[in-house]
Parts: sequence; structure tokens; C-alpha cells
Amino acid sequence: MKNAIFGESFQYGVDVGWSFYPKDNDATIELQNLAVLDQEKTAAEVKWTRANDKAAPLLCTRDPIRVKQKQTYAVEVEAMGRGNIELGVCEYNPNFLRARTMRHQLTEKTGTFTFSCTPSTDATEVRPSVFFNAAPDGDTKTQRCVIFRVAFWVPEAEFEGAIVWPENWKEISTKKEVLAYFGEKFGNYHGIRATERAAIVKEVQVTGILPPYSPIKHTAKGKYALTTSAWDFSRSVLPDRLVVKGMPILTREMELIVERGGSPVPMTPDGDLRVVRESGTEVQLARYCKSSDLKIELRGTLLYDALLLGTVTLQPSKPISVDRALLRITFPAEVARYIRYNTLRGGGSETRPWRFGFGPITAPGEKFEPKYNLLNGRWKNEWRPAVYSQPNAEIWKWSEVDWLPEVWIGDEERGLAWFAESDQGWSYGAGDDTFVLKREGERVVAELRFIAAPIELTEPRTIRFALQATPPKPAHPDWHQLRLSGVTNTFAKRGGVDEAFYRKNTAFASIWHSLWSEGCSTPRVKSPDKLKEFVQGCHASGVAVFPYLAPTHIELHTPEGYYYGKATQEWAKIPYQESVPISVSDKDKITGAVKTCVNSFFADWMAKGVGDLIDQYDIDGIYFDNCTIRECSNTEHGCGWRDADGEVHATIPFMAIRRFFMLVRNEFHKRGKPPLIWCHGAESPAEISFIDFSVLGEGVYGLDHTEQLSLPEMRANFIGPNQSGFVRVFLPQFGYGHEPKEAYREEVTRHLLALTALHGTPAWWIFCNATPFAKMANAMDRLGDGPVEFVPYWKWDVNKSLNPQGVYASMYKGHRGVVIATSNLSEKGVEALLPIAALRAAMSKWSSTTDILDGGKVEVTADGVRLTVKAKDVRVLLFE
Repeated sequence: MKNAIFGESFQYGVDVGWSFYPKDNDATIELQNLAVLDQEKTAAEVKWTRANDKAAPLLCTRDPIRVKQKQTYAVEVEAMGRGNIELGVCEYNPNFLRARTMRHQLTEKTGTFTFSCTPSTDATEVRPSVFFNAAPDGDTKTQRCVIFRVAFWVPEAEFEGAIVWPENWKEISTKKEVLAYFGEKFGNYHGIRATERAAIVKEVQVTGILPPYSPIKHTAKGKYALTTSAWDFSRSVLPDRLVVKGMPILTREMELIVERGGSPVPMTPDGDLRVVRESGTEVQLARYCKSSDLKIELRGTLLYDALLLGTVTLQPSKPISVDRALLRITFPAEVARYIRYNTLRGGGSETRPWRFGFGPITAPGEKFEPKYNLLNGRWKNEWRPAVYSQPNAEIWKWSEVDWLPEVWIGDEERGLAWFAESDQGWSYGAGDDTFVLKREGERVVAELRFIAAPIELTEPRTIRFALQATPPKPAHPDWHQLRLSGVTNTFAKRGGVDEAFYRKNTAFASIWHSLWSEGCSTPRVKSPDKLKEFVQGCHASGVAVFPYLAPTHIELHTPEGYYYGKATQEWAKIPYQESVPISVSDKDKITGAVKTCVNSFFADWMAKGVGDLIDQYDIDGIYFDNCTIRECSNTEHGCGWRDADGEVHATIPFMAIRRFFMLVRNEFHKRGKPPLIWCHGAESPAEISFIDFSVLGEGVYGLDHTEQLSLPEMRANFIGPNQSGFVRVFLPQFGYGHEPKEAYREEVTRHLLALTALHGTPAWWIFCNATPFAKMANAMDRLGDGPVEFVPYWKWDVNKSLNPQGVYASMYKGHRGVVIATSNLSEKGVEALLPIAALRAAMSKWSSTTDILDGGKVEVTADGVRLTVKAKDVRVLLFE
């Protein structure tokens, strides 16, 4: 008999040959090296905590094993741990049929568990599987299973016909051998010299204020004007009044409330509000309050990008009990229309669950059901506010075991974000409400509860948080003229559109790292001649160029990557994550990567590399992929914090990634080049301060995006010149990772354009038929130079008659013309009227009206313009 399981002892890791499905549990899987009977063994350690009503986490072989009828097979597992497992197989034909398993009780002594079966009559394949079940007897403690080996025994004569292994399985080597190769290759590299390192830090440091920001202006006592906001401080370091883009976003002062005995503690000021430091870049404030046995020190630093860094220190004069401590922010309901939140944990290769939500803050009687999901439902928009009828009600709360690090609340043009880099100083447990959203009549109240569970306060306790008014700066002025094509390495034919089309229509082109770089996360240039040729060719065609980089990992096949990522882990994100290939048949092609943290010198080194690319190759910008901030506990570069027992807890480096983008932006600014900082996944407060464009939409599968995104979701998170001060760019990915041919039909692109055109959202012309996007861009160019006013459907009165039909119209006004996008999001074709009065209000006169997408002139009658709009389609008219 032979074992048909590839990677039976996890010798290639838990990702090679295996699939792990944590489901909706807090389940994790990690590779461990354990000493068993004086021998080191590789093992997969699974931990899980779950209730009986949740689906069990599952570990199974990635590929199926072919089986024969009437043949008996055995699954065998060598394991130990605490809890129950079910061992068995999932049967296929090749679609999933059923799971057949047997339950086993784990013990702390290593044992061998077996399950035997004969395939069902309709089964042709099986995947050996281990299900991790509910705790025995309702035990809620974390369960643990250490698996040393899994076998599926087949007759030797059947082996070659049964297995579905990698084509190069006979050349497979171990991860240790790959790492040993890197170690030998870079054994004589000992890092960047201290003098060179200091020179880099000095070279990339930022002095002064980066455009388009203006200096902080002190307009009156306690009053400060910033680029897009005005802050008033009279009684506290928390603002009494905050105005963003001309509108007040608070109905009363922000409040820090400490509760004891079920009531707020009366606090009296201990002196006046003190201005510690004041300049064009920052204002430092301090204030003290006290009660009979508690003193509160509040400190705040207002930065020129509308960031307020807050510190609260509770100082008891004797041991006291505190029920709750919270920050209370009260918004007018007309501003608090949408919410976004993100746990910034889990997802990707991490096994902790990623949680996020965005959508409307509902009014009494309203109900919202999200549509947005990623990767066919692997992650879903979780925003589901309560349905309520009274004017005073609780809308939503967060009471999970993990704290919520960021929340944004606002309308379509402005808002306020809150974030914290850690929960140091907090007090809460599972089930405690750390964030609560309420409606109080015409106000919406957000309570951020740092202390949500009663504590005995015996010594000073410090809590840090930050606020950011958004947008901190205006969006890029040319947001309406973006022509970001599918060009990466060449102007190649894509989706039925030829090279001439791209050369004519492209304004911005990214360069995939394989063309020019030694890796996707290093500015080291591998092919200087190719890079120069591409940049010069693009510039000759009027195309701006931005190379591809990623700030969240670095390759092991570069000296800096191996030394700082693997050997010293100085740049590494902790918990440490690496991906290493298992084939060493071609040593010149070996790669691998380590997750990095920009709180390290990696940020300065990368910024220096960007500056060199500008000097040597005249690049116009940078496209940064994978920009989502992740928590890190690497104390070697300043992340993490230690509790009283010495245990290290992770921090989320919001301010470090802000600094990183500031450094990169400055490299363009100090050379006199307007920066074009493109990012994928840059969403968080502080991170947004120094970027220009953020790409979102990858992983939204399906051929009809009108079914993937609701209008409230678009308004909360996908407006082009949006609430955060950058331009949102939609990245189409209609397929399932490989873009089926259907994605290149023009009809599919028009489904997406029906949404994006309504919200002023440019799209990246990739993985789709770009023709409709190009036609829309050509129409925008004919509006003339200078600013274009975007009048969305929620602000244009013509929609009062259109919306009941499922039709929406948005308008773009330039000094030479007007573009109107009219979208029908209903299930059937509609005849819509754009009334003549509304058209004349938008423009005093025009000489021609052109149908941009379908061609030809459009007749304008005394009533206006009548349009027949197909279901899930858009008509775009140009009035000149």
C-alpha cells in the first residue's frame, strides 16, 4: 500500500497540498516544529473556539484522489490535542456529494486514528478530511489539535492513477533547502552600513508642508483653519466645533466621559486650555480636569493633514472603581449618513477572520441589506443596521472579542474618522460594547468605549487615539480625465482591443515589476534598458508612467529582503509570515517573500529607491499594491506593546504608513514633479493623507455589477472624488481570477459603467472591454480645460421623476459643455425624459447633443430629451 496524500507530514508547509477552511470560527492553522521522543517533527497545529451552532473548521487535501468502486480505503491520522475531531473523506463525482466521517476524542498523548470506507456508488474521487468539532460538554476553552501525519492508503498498483499531484512532484524539495540556498547566496551580506543608513534617513526626511496642503492658520483664540477644515478648541483638546468643506459636522462639543456608579463623574477644569506649541505644521494642546479622587490629563496634537492625535491619562489619587470611559461624538443626522469600519485583521494568508462593513446609517423605518462581497462570498460586507421605528434608538454596536481599530462616519462629501493603533489601556471582554451608534432625534451619536468593562483603577492609565477630518485635502483636479488603461508591460492586444486603441486613449500606464525590477517589492532595477525604453516610449505618446511596487512585503531573493526580512527580521511584520516555493529545479528562478512593516527602516529605504527611479528613469508616479495596514508586534522597530505580565500585543501602524506615503510624495515634490501616488487597498485614516488615487474592486466577481453593489454602498465607499480626499478608481474583475471571455463583452462593461458614471468613479481599463470607458473619457475631454463640476443624482432635482422608474442621472459640467449619464438599474427597459427646464438650468444654451456610447445625434424637443435605456444599461449624452 502507498500513501496517496501529497505533503503527508506537512514537510512543504500547511499551504502546499492542503486547504484549510476556518469557516466562521476563530480557527487558526500554523506549521510547528515539535520535539517528540527526542526527534524534531513538523506538524500542523489547529486551534479553534466555537459554539455548537457554527460550521466546523475543515482541513482537507487540496486535490482529490481517484478511487475505485468496491475497493476499501483507509484514512489514518497521527495526532494529539484537546477536543473532538471527525476523520473521514469528502466524496465527489467530481461535484461535491457528501462527507463521510467518524468522530474521535483527542488526548494529550499522540495517537493514531483510522477511518475505513468503501466509496459510494456515485463517487469517483475523495478528499481525505479532518473536521474540528464543537468542544465536548459545552466546554468554551480553545481546542487544539496537533497533526503529525495524514495518510490515505491505496494499493500500489492504483497509486499512479489515483494521485493528482504537482507536475514536478519528483523534483520537490523542502522549504529548508530553499532557505538554505538563500542563506548561502547572501551569506556575506551584512546589511546597510550605519553611515549609509543615516544618510538615507537624512536624504528622505520631510521638512515643511507638502502640497496641496496649506499651513495651519491661527485665526482666533482656540481657532485653527486647515486646508479643508476649521477646528475650534475652547474648553478641551477635543474640538467644540468642527467644520469640513463649509459644513459643521458636530452638533455639540466632543466629550470624554468617565462613569462611576452608573453616572458620569463631574469634572472641573484645572486651569485653562494650554497651547504647548504652535506652528504651520502642528498645534500641541494640553488640558487638565479633576474630581475629588481622579485627575484627567488630555493632550492633543493637531497636524496639518487634519489629524488630531489624542492622549488621555486617568490618574487616581487612591484606588477607585470605574464603570466606563468613552469618547462621545454627536453628528447632525444630515452629515452622519454613512459608515465604514474595518478590523484590519485576518484575510489573505492570515487565519483570523477579516471583518468590515460600509453602508447607510438608516433612518427610522429604513432597512438596508448589503450586496457587496469578495471572492464569491468569502468575505462579505457585514454592515446590517437595526430596523427601528422610534426617533431615539440604538442603530448598531460592536461587541466582538477583538476591538474595532477604525471607524468613519460622514456623508458623500465629508466626514470624521476615528482610529487607534492599539487597545493599550482599554478594558473590555467578549460581549462588551466597545462601539455604539445611536440615533437621538435629528442627531447621530457615536460612543467609542475604551473602558467598557468595570475596572479597579489603582495607577495611571493612558489611552491613545486619533481623529481625522475628511477629506483632509482636495481630490486630484484631473479626476474626471483619468485614462488608466490595461497596459502593463506593452501596448499589447487585450480583450479584442488593439494596440492602436491603447496608444490613442491611454494617459496613465503601470509597469508590472517583472519588466524592470528584481522583485515586486524592491526598487532595485534588473533591466535598466527595458525600463528606459518603456518610459521613453510612453512619454512620446503622452502617457504617464508609474512602476509597480508593494510596501507590505519584500522578496527573499534580494540581499536586503533575505537579510532584513528573514535573517534579522528587522523589517518583518510579526507575527512572521513568509511564502517560500518548494521547487529548486531552477535556482535562477527561486523567489519567496516576507511580510514587511513600514514602521521599520524599510520605509526610508523604499522612499530612497523611488527617488532614484525618478532621477534615473523620469517616472511620473508609483503604483503601490497591497497597501492594507496589518497589525505588527515587532518591538525591534517600534511596534507592539507589553502588558504588566510582559506579554507583547500587536499595534496597527497607521502613523507609520502615513509617514511612508509622505516620504514617497516628498521624493516627487522636491524634484518639482507633481506626484501621482496610486494605491491598491489604501483605505484607512492617516494612510489617505498623502495619496492621490486608490484602486478598489478586485475580487468583486460577476458579470453584472449592478447586482454586486447597491447605490448606498457605492455612495459610502466608491465615489470618485470622494470623502477621503483621493480619487476612487474601480478595478474590474468580472471573472474568477482568470477573467472569462464573457467579461470582454461590451454589455458587461456597460453594466459597470452604469454604476461608476453615476458616482464620478473612473475605472481601470483592465480585464474588460475598455471601449465604453474610453468613449466616456473622450467626452470628458471635450468639456474643456479647468475644473469640472460633478452634480450627482442625489443632488440633481431631475431625479425626482426618474428614480421611481429605477433610473438615475448624474451630470458633469465644464466650461465648454455638459455630460449627462443616465442609468437604468431596473430589470426592464425604460423610456426616460430629461426635462427641458432641467437641461436649461444646467446650461444656458448648446448647439449639439451627441450620444457618446451608441453614436449619432440626439433629438431635443420642447419637452426635453427622451431616452430609451435598456435594463442595467447607461446612456451618455454630450451637450456642446
